[in-house]
Amino acid sequence: MNVKKTNWIPLFATQFFGVLNDNFLKYLIVFISAFWMKDEKALIISMASGMLVVPFILFSALAGKWAKIFSKRKIVIIAKLAEIPIMLIAVIGFYIQSIVFVMVSLFLMGLQSAIYSPSKYGLIKDVGGEENLSYGTGNMEMLTFLSVLLGTFFAGIVADLESNRFLILSIILIFLAIIGYFASLKIKANEPELEKNLKDNINPISFFFQSYKDAKKIKGVNYSVFSLAVFWFIGSIIQMNLIVHAEEIYDLNSTQTGLLMSIIAIGIGLGCWITAIVSGKKAETGLVIFGGIGLGISLFLISVFELSLTYFIIYLFFSALSGGFFKVPLNTYIQEKVKGRLLGQIIAYNNLLVFTFILLSAGAFFIIEKTLNTYWVFAFISFISFGITIFLIAKFPNIFQMALRLAMNFVTKFIFNLKIDGKENIPLKDGALLVSNHIGFLDAFLIVASMQRIPRFIIMKEMFFHKSLHWLLKHLLLVPVNEKGRKSNLMYFYESCQDEIKKGNIVVIFAESMMSRTGHTLGYKRGLERIAKETNSPIIPFYMDNAFGSPLTFITRTEKLQNFKFKNLRRKVSVKIGKAQENNSTAFQIRQKTLEMAADIFENRIGENENLISFIIKNKMKNKTSFIKEDKTKIYFDHLFRKSKKIAHFLRKKLIDEKNIAIYLPKGIYFIESNLILHFLDKKVFILNEKFSKEDLEFILDENKIKYIFTEESFYNLNKKRELIFLEGLDKSFEYAFISSKKKLFLNKKTDISTVIYKKEKKKNLIKIEFTNENILSSLLSLKQIAIFGKKDILFNSNNDVNNYLIDIWFPLFFKINVVFTKKNIFEKNKFIDFLEKEKISLLISNKKMIENYFSEIKEEKTIFLKHIVIDKRKLDENLENFIKKDLKIFITNSLDILECTTFAAIGTMNFTGKDVSGAKITQHSFRENKIGKALISNFIKIVDKNDFYKELKENENGMILIKGKNVIASYPENPKLNGERFFDDYFITKLIGNINPEGFIEII
Repeated sequence: MNVKKTNWIPLFATQFFGVLNDNFLKYLIVFISAFWMKDEKALIISMASGMLVVPFILFSALAGKWAKIFSKRKIVIIAKLAEIPIMLIAVIGFYIQSIVFVMVSLFLMGLQSAIYSPSKYGLIKDVGGEENLSYGTGNMEMLTFLSVLLGTFFAGIVADLESNRFLILSIILIFLAIIGYFASLKIKANEPELEKNLKDNINPISFFFQSYKDAKKIKGVNYSVFSLAVFWFIGSIIQMNLIVHAEEIYDLNSTQTGLLMSIIAIGIGLGCWITAIVSGKKAETGLVIFGGIGLGISLFLISVFELSLTYFIIYLFFSALSGGFFKVPLNTYIQEKVKGRLLGQIIAYNNLLVFTFILLSAGAFFIIEKTLNTYWVFAFISFISFGITIFLIAKFPNIFQMALRLAMNFVTKFIFNLKIDGKENIPLKDGALLVSNHIGFLDAFLIVASMQRIPRFIIMKEMFFHKSLHWLLKHLLLVPVNEKGRKSNLMYFYESCQDEIKKGNIVVIFAESMMSRTGHTLGYKRGLERIAKETNSPIIPFYMDNAFGSPLTFITRTEKLQNFKFKNLRRKVSVKIGKAQENNSTAFQIRQKTLEMAADIFENRIGENENLISFIIKNKMKNKTSFIKEDKTKIYFDHLFRKSKKIAHFLRKKLIDEKNIAIYLPKGIYFIESNLILHFLDKKVFILNEKFSKEDLEFILDENKIKYIFTEESFYNLNKKRELIFLEGLDKSFEYAFISSKKKLFLNKKTDISTVIYKKEKKKNLIKIEFTNENILSSLLSLKQIAIFGKKDILFNSNNDVNNYLIDIWFPLFFKINVVFTKKNIFEKNKFIDFLEKEKISLLISNKKMIENYFSEIKEEKTIFLKHIVIDKRKLDENLENFIKKDLKIFITNSLDILECTTFAAIGTMNFTGKDVSGAKITQHSFRENKIGKALISNFIKIVDKNDFYKELKENENGMILIKGKNVIASYPENPKLNGERFFDDYFITKLIGNINPEGFIEII
């Protein structure tokens, strides 16, 4: 039920003004009547508390019955109307200075509150529905203590007035009663059916025992009722003790004491409000433990030390804040568990017990304060706080686990900058199988922080029964299994999971069965199919993105863990919880759904206002060790980056009105430099392909109204009507120049077009392809997660085509590796191999034709430095490939780079071979023979029937390859017809036929 916030206002206002009037009247009596009965302040405090308490004890049973047989809204309205004459009696009492009259009025206010309290709190569910219980309860409690604060505060001020005191108090009492009545008239509620033939006993004792039996049928309700009674016992004693303690120890007057008590109300109110926010849609009972411990510690410190007033206030405030954490979850739990009209009875039962304890508190305070002192009173209630907390840990259902879950949640929010999408897909009550990817040792923390339930994790049986860990792991509700070895162990694993799901629990399995060391999501084990099918439970896909690199995750393709370092903390991690899938879904289908979610949330890695340059600066990706080499010229990336920024500052005014600027340069230092300059200036960069005809190039320049071209004098051969910016001159002028500017050079928008490339397919028309900052960043960040290179690695891209701009410019900068360019003609067989050796190339980007030409007769000693070759999607001759891999010991993989769609779609990387957590040898594959590799994390690839794109195919079935993701272009903005041909929904139609195996490897047919 979607409830408008304004629907709550009448109920909240009724509560606020009612409690405000109660407490204003009570503390007026306490402060003013002390002048009528000198030296009897403790007695007056006890009497005033008793007058409000006794009606709840005597009439709660009747109130509970009426909440079941009459409209709760009407009961509230009538009770608020009765408040007006009650206040008139109080006014008369103050006028004639009669302790009897004011105590009678206080008794009647207690009666009025007792009669409508079950109806008032019962309306929370009727106004807001089940999903808003924490919000309604938390805010009701927050307003309660805010009104206590104001009532106490204003009572102290009015009591200290020397003139017009009677007039002011009379106006306030009557006004609050009237405005509360009108607020109650506006309440709108959807009440359950009345129980007209009810024959409940209204005898308080009989009602108590009957309600106890009814509550006992609902797990945890009696514990909540008893704990709330203890809370009010503690709170009542604190209030009474504070009045005496403040005067005796700190010599405070009534107004100052009122301020001090207001601090308590602020603390509890703030605690209630925080609890409402933290709790969300479900009672967060784990907060009770933290509240009880906090309350006990702060009260104990007050009782032991003679504190200054400042420290006394601090500890007092902390105890009150803890009280808010303690109270609201228990109230919400009752509202959550008790259904229908029975709720009114249970609230009345709760009131009966609460006010019995408040009455007992008056006696306990009187005895301890008279026989000992106020410090002993604080010590007494401190031990009561610890006692009730220990009781709840022992008795209340799953409260220890809920508290531990909250602690894990806090740790998770401290370590990670966590964004959660899809929380509503976790069922609040029913059982389900949650299937997650597995990244590191803190995965359980991320999962726990993403839901309000206590999930059941699988753990090895040997670890579960380990002497030093068994008690903790048992209370964490882990499921001990031995899924390895004999078939009987596997059956026990399935049955353990199924049993927990049938009990209504969320069971978490990491379907990869091990933590990924490759950066890719591994294949999902088929055991999940059996678990879900046998229990008829939904499967919830769960994905954690960008956790690689955070503490306790493995460094890609190593056995080393990331340590807890400052730079690793607060990493931006996104969690996506998918909609429940059918229980007959296959492991492959669940993995595919998970990877689709991964592509959807990948955008969270890049801020809304980030482009390529701002991302590099923010993440401190500039480096002083990696270089760019072009023949005899060598420059470090960091130096080139700073120089490009200087030139950008100089050119800013000249180019300020230009949106589109072209680069017409061969691959090399100037090509990188000009790209950096234009990205600093946030320009749309048009990369002109030197292989195009002059007519095509002129057409591109004219169509896009490009005036300025970055080029070299020795290279440019187009029409001279353009404004040319020669990099040679700029390079020399600004080598050592000092230029500074406070103005930003870039606009920081990830959706802005970054780079424009034209493609010509088989002598047809030119196709304009526009890549945004997000497209390029997504490819780079995906590659960075799965590919690892060292600072000593040297890259050479032998594809002499500006369409490889990603590899030539951004790839080295992101990976902090070295890159080599050359203008010399090295593409003769012997020259090329000698060049690779001379420049110590370790990573070669090439293509099928070149590898077959240059490596067919190569000798092993000539490839001592070369480690890795990446080629396009075409397969090499099988004999040559075996020769390169086995004899030359060079790792060679394919890649899928569809220029008109994305910079990269899929790539194969090296496998991981090492040990798992238990020490057993494992191999995780990022490479398979005759496969392209796996899709990048930032995109999603699926195989569909080539005649029906709505029909998604299963593993290993051949069909059309479709791709979507953040590194995929959105459309062809200037060619709607082409959009219709190449896009299906959000997917790019690659026109390639292939399949995906269960591990996620792509094969092109």
